[in-house]
Amino acid sequence: MTVHPFLLDQTPVFAQTKKERYKPMQPKFASIRANTRNQPTPTTSVPVSAPTPTVGANPYIASCGPSFKGAPRERTGRKFHFVPKGKYVTLGNQMRRAIQFEGLKQRIAVRARNAGLDEDEDMGIEETISN
Repeated sequence: MTVHPFLLDQTPVFAQTKKERYKPMQPKFASIRANTRNQPTPTTSVPVSAPTPTVGANPYIASCGPSFKGAPRERTGRKFHFVPKGKYVTLGNQMRRAIQFEGLKQRIAVRARNAGLDEDEDMGIEETISN
């Protein structure tokens, strides 16, 4: 059994830098780019001056006007606002007490009616209880 020709690749391996390590590999087989070769990138770079934008070309810069002082301030975070401990426990207890009190008033009113006090002749028991 013989070895496949692709496994017998005799092309020289270039020393990889960190930047070149993550570049996609070029194909080792015939394709559109068959005649191109891996060439190391030139290490000398010429600084390119960035073109200065004109105020008339960009409507967003034009709206700022001359009062624009540069980059915006860094965002400041908000402080934490914690709810006092046991606040909702006390609110729940108050609601339970109010419900129990309403039930107690209803039971007293029912007992008063059953005891023979007419609602017409009511001496204001329900009003006094509700207050």
